[in-house]
Amino acid sequence: MPQMDGYEASQRIRLHEQTAGGKPAYIIAMTANAMKGDREKCLEAAMNDYLSKPVKDSELREALARSCAAATPPPEEPKEEAELDLAPSAPDIPSQEALVDLERLEAAANEDPKVLQELVELYFAQATDLMNGLRGAINSGSAKDVDHFAHKLVGASLACGMSAMVLPLRELEKRGKEGRLGDAETLFDQASRHLEMTRNKVGTYVQEYQHH
Repeated sequence: MPQMDGYEASQRIRLHEQTAGGKPAYIIAMTANAMKGDREKCLEAAMNDYLSKPVKDSELREALARSCAAATPPPEEPKEEAELDLAPSAPDIPSQEALVDLERLEAAANEDPKVLQELVELYFAQATDLMNGLRGAINSGSAKDVDHFAHKLVGASLACGMSAMVLPLRELEKRGKEGRLGDAETLFDQASRHLEMTRNKVGTYVQEYQHH
């Protein structure tokens, strides 16, 4: 594609889905390369599946079958009581290296300083709105909304490489699904601290990147 590659296109689609809502698209990558690590790169870019060219009919049918299976996931099996114990929470003060996956952030912006600035501004504006929604859901005791807001922010954070945000948000998403909000405020406070630490690190990084 003339303006962006498939990795960036996939990440832009995921960001749009997180903002607009709706059912996520099932993205199958097709590449002329068959190098080791290509599949991992596609999956890291939030694609669902991978095919190398020339594509065989049998492989395409299998990939389409997987996409259909993904659209109708099997019901969850009942959880054992032991699994309902609180999972380990994210580190309260992550290391600077653990805050942001800078390679993924740059890839999402196609290594373009202007796009990077726009992407970062979009992410933090969206994160602020979703965190406000999450706070309201916790205060009102709405487990369904906690799941909803946490899930959306997890997707946006993964797409942009905001690594430190993912762990506490996934725990909140899990609490929402299970209807257990006993420690939701603690996890929310943790996510809030991670967001501010991430904002500071990314802000400094973007300024330095502009002068490269």
